Amino acid sequence: IASLIRSHASDRALSTLLGLSELLRAAVDGRRQHTTTLAEETAFVKRYVELQRTRFSDRLQVRYSFSPESERCAVPSFLLQPVVENAFRHALSRRPGPCSLELAASVDGSELHVWVRDDGAGLPPDFNLTDHAGTGLRNARQRLQRLYNGAAQLRLEPNEGGGTVAHIRLPVDTTVGQQLHR
Repeated sequence: IASLIRSHASDRALSTLLGLSELLRAAVDGRRQHTTTLAEETAFVKRYVELQRTRFSDRLQVRYSFSPESERCAVPSFLLQPVVENAFRHALSRRPGPCSLELAASVDGSELHVWVRDDGAGLPPDFNLTDHAGTGLRNARQRLQRLYNGAAQLRLEPNEGGGTVAHIRLPVDTTVGQQLHR
């Protein structure tokens, strides 16, 4: 935003500032619920992606692909944002030129599978989520373990052709707004 102000792009700066305001308001309002639907979680993440789009300009391509049944599933509030933030911070920002990000989900039997795929810098060869994850991914992984008693997981793996895929798997649940007790 500061860069936009310095370059006298006041309309874009104002638009970005209003987007940041909406994101922060949603974050504060969302703290009241332990769970939300995947559709609502995705709407929150889309606000974040739009802010990043200001930074990445024309070089960012984003694709969303959520099955209708996955969008009705309950997920822990603020589950996706740290995963998407990691894609920007550690993968896409390190890649010059065009980059892409995909957020998708489907229901497979009794399991919700959500994935975030980027074509960025990729994982170091010796990467291990337990030993190398930063605060955001470590917290997300610990929350899943605690909330689902081992029935959910967060896993990172290299993406074919470069980049990284983060996989989140958890039991299908359509009870939203309640504390998870498993």
